[in-house]
Amino acid sequence: MKIYLLLLLLLLNLTIRAQHQSQTDSVVYYLKQIKGLQKNDTTLIEKVAATIYNISPDSLLPDKIDIELQRLSPIIHKQNYLALKTVIFEVLSLSKTNIKTLDYGKNLISELLNYSNRFEKNLLLTTLAQLRFPFRNTSKINEGLNYYYKLSNYFEQANDSDATSICYYVLGGINRALGLTDKTIYCQLKSINYLNPKVIIQGNDFLIPKYDSQGLIGLINRKAVLGCMLIDYDNPKNAFQYIYEAKAIYESIRDSVEVSDGPFIYLQIIRAKMMTKGDSINYYFDLMNKALKGKNKPDYTSNYYQAYGYYCYLQNQLDSAEYYIQKSAKIKDSNKLMINSYVGFILPGYYLALIKIKQHKYEDAIKLLNDESKELLKVNLRKITLKEWELLANTYKMNGEYENSTNTLKQYVALQKQIINDENNSRSISFETEQQINLLNIEKQKQQQEIIRQKFIRRWITVVLGLVLIFSLIILFQRNRISKERKLSEKLLLNILPYEIAKELKNKGKSDAKMFDDVTVMFTDFKGFTQISERLSPAELVNEIDICFKAFDNIIMKHNIEKIKTIGDSYMCAGGLPVINKTNATDVVSAALEIQQFMLEHLQKRNSEGKETFETRIGVHTGPVVAGIVGIRKFAYDIWGDTVNIASRMESSGEIGKVNISGSTYELVKDKYNCTYRGKIQAKNKGEIDMYFVTFKD
Repeated sequence: MKIYLLLLLLLLNLTIRAQHQSQTDSVVYYLKQIKGLQKNDTTLIEKVAATIYNISPDSLLPDKIDIELQRLSPIIHKQNYLALKTVIFEVLSLSKTNIKTLDYGKNLISELLNYSNRFEKNLLLTTLAQLRFPFRNTSKINEGLNYYYKLSNYFEQANDSDATSICYYVLGGINRALGLTDKTIYCQLKSINYLNPKVIIQGNDFLIPKYDSQGLIGLINRKAVLGCMLIDYDNPKNAFQYIYEAKAIYESIRDSVEVSDGPFIYLQIIRAKMMTKGDSINYYFDLMNKALKGKNKPDYTSNYYQAYGYYCYLQNQLDSAEYYIQKSAKIKDSNKLMINSYVGFILPGYYLALIKIKQHKYEDAIKLLNDESKELLKVNLRKITLKEWELLANTYKMNGEYENSTNTLKQYVALQKQIINDENNSRSISFETEQQINLLNIEKQKQQQEIIRQKFIRRWITVVLGLVLIFSLIILFQRNRISKERKLSEKLLLNILPYEIAKELKNKGKSDAKMFDDVTVMFTDFKGFTQISERLSPAELVNEIDICFKAFDNIIMKHNIEKIKTIGDSYMCAGGLPVINKTNATDVVSAALEIQQFMLEHLQKRNSEGKETFETRIGVHTGPVVAGIVGIRKFAYDIWGDTVNIASRMESSGEIGKVNISGSTYELVKDKYNCTYRGKIQAKNKGEIDMYFVTFKD
């Protein structure tokens, strides 16, 4: 029996190899018909390219084709040779032979670095973008980070903004796979910064009908991808800004220029609206469906059915949910799609497990989550793995398998620590802060130029004795000016960093991160900000936020609280750092209550004037954090740790016009304020937390 089985397997292997050989032989056949070509003589070349594109990635045998290409390289135009190599790599990049594919792609990039025209440059950009797949889906992912960081530096030095933008785009995707939140957002913003939105590139060169990674079309894609990343990190509210910007540009040019990102934009709007319980979800499902009609795009179609299945799940329509998720899974399997597809994460196991749990079929859910989480780790999707392990641990517990639940939680904690360590080791400042400090560096350069100019003036003073008095007055004036500018620069630095940190930075040239055991963190947020902002002019919106945040700044300064940052309409501050104190909990709660009182009075004033109003939720939590600045340039003071995440959940789990505090903060302030126990409230990704509403004592 075993002999028959071995023979059957051998026969199957020979059949598959023969099929691969046959498909590759078709390419070689067309190449052998080529005797010599001019630059524009591309008929046979196009046949070769079309044949390669129709071959399954895992069936392509590049070594055999390369032998024939080497023979042809002296007699066909260079760009035709490079174009065929690029086509081969485009197909290979989606194969499972990733290590071999990596070598092929890196060698091709080395050849394309010396491009001589725009066409060859576009081949380079295509290859740079495609090489992200084999790096992301192998154990070489950290090598990919180093490779693209080196390339980004190379292209920045060469003033090649197109290639630099692609490098940061790829770096954002790799960091996203590794779960490094801050670095992901930073790289994506850098990628957008290097694009030139005034350029619309619509190429007609053979083999590459369009260049969707550059100019205005690239900007649409980058903004939509940034929105997608923010959704992945549970920040849909800030994602809306970028998705709607991408949507507006897309809809303004789609009738005149071919743009492929429409379905992707609609998918992100759907995902964000499902997270925020928004309206018009079915409308955007219809738009996405129409955009995909008649097009063979399995990645998009699989993601569409996955999203629709999850939407049915949220509506408690479990039979429909399971039907559409299974449909998504079949498309994924039949087309051999990657979990980390270019459209988004395809996770049928996770979504089917959610359905099975509601049906109390815990063993089915456990198998689905175990199988899929193993696949996720193979392609380094650590953040998504955490999500699946968290659900798996809870499912084990519901099924009475407490030991398995505990073991899964241990795995969860170990991986989470690894991600946090990697995040801290690679953390950079925000893109916005980098832009501010760039302005400071420009100002510093101006000062240095001014000093050089004054030295030149001094030398001439000794020569022209008759103008000593005049030149002396000029020097005095210039010194005063430099002093004022220096003070202005120091003031700007203190506006970015706390005094103690700025002083340490000035004295030592660096500032070490510190652990604080007892810090109270406050988050504020405006209700209905997205909807109200659409009804206000940009000037009115900025002015209203400015009025509120200035008032918040004055209140927290009075209570010796450190402002950390603002994110859109969210305001974050903390007490008990960088100088440790014992009163930070009462300081922050007092400030929170004063902020709510200010917002109430401001609301009454705006209502009396018939103007749009913002109402506020405030959340407070006390616990340990790590605080400091990292890197050697472009600094920003920030705090990290679970305390920050829980404080954010306090805000999102609160109510309008009230200050919501956690149990740990309550224990520190219960004797000084009226506290109303709300019970154990479910907080997203944090389980049940004791929460209290707090008010001043009468």
